Amino acid sequence: MLFTKIIFFIIPLIGYANLKELETKQSVNNIRYISSDGKVTYFQSFSGKLNLNINYKSQVILKEKKSSNFIVHISKEKKKVLVALDTTYHSYLNANKTQEIFVGDYAKNNLEYLGVGLSPKLHLKDQFASYFNPIKSEVYVHNLKTQKIKTFKIINKTNPYFVPQVRMVSATEIIYTDINDKGYHAIVMYSFIDKKITKIFKANTAYKLLSFSLYKDNLYISEVSVNPNLPGTKFFQIPLYNNNKFKKQIPIYLSQFNDIVNFQLLEDKLFFIKTVNYNKELNKAYTDIAYLDLKNNHLKVITKNEQIKQIIKMDKILLGLKAGKIYLIYGNANKLKNDKVK
Repeated sequence: MLFTKIIFFIIPLIGYANLKELETKQSVNNIRYISSDGKVTYFQSFSGKLNLNINYKSQVILKEKKSSNFIVHISKEKKKVLVALDTTYHSYLNANKTQEIFVGDYAKNNLEYLGVGLSPKLHLKDQFASYFNPIKSEVYVHNLKTQKIKTFKIINKTNPYFVPQVRMVSATEIIYTDINDKGYHAIVMYSFIDKKITKIFKANTAYKLLSFSLYKDNLYISEVSVNPNLPGTKFFQIPLYNNNKFKKQIPIYLSQFNDIVNFQLLEDKLFFIKTVNYNKELNKAYTDIAYLDLKNNHLKVITKNEQIKQIIKMDKILLGLKAGKIYLIYGNANKLKNDKVK
């Protein structure tokens, strides 16, 4: 009965917005990060340089081989920056190809080598950094103050291309995704103190994919079917505290279609790519950007027939990718034109 109430409660509130293409003085294809006020920009050049631009002044902070690719990760704290370097971006294609990872202070030219892996992330007000080594199936966690390193192995042996999501909730506890020997996805918590794994949420078939995000002491989980005969998408809210064995799992969204979740949380809203219709004959999904208001569970579709396939959160704005162009989904980007590089 709970889902019946939710389905009625989340009838889409239609308020379409005309998406605007992102405009910056720097080419958007080169930008790896830009602050919402336009004062700080990390961008790369084809010559293999990663540049930092602050208030019209630009400097090279990392130089590698021509055609190298850089991925920049910066948290909302904006104290540290992680850079993943791929020197064979165009010449060697492999989903498990590791990258060199560097760490430095935000908006500073002081990058230092951290390790080798994939999916680098900052945690706990930028005091910790993590990355995944697919060769060893290990997650590395660096204390950026003490320089101590902790590791743990994931269980997955069924999917060679799986990269776990990782988020620390304390200096001794970490939440991540994993796959068991039957191919079932799960979200679990690992304790560095007692080496114990606690199950938080588990899919009930091998045909469901899980992803999660932390927001204001809650865990938000998406469960999406990959079985074309049994489609569907669900979102759950799970309180992290005062929730014995994580038994309280609140359904907040249900759809009969497989959404391209890729969800992002910003200002009490859960943004995702919603499948609004599906043509079985053409095997084509028609998608738009929507958000779930976490204060009242109202669902609002904010685009119309835009067919955007990816959402990116960059500082306090959300961007969408479509046909090689970048569009502003949410937030104020009026100041981004001021990032001109001299």
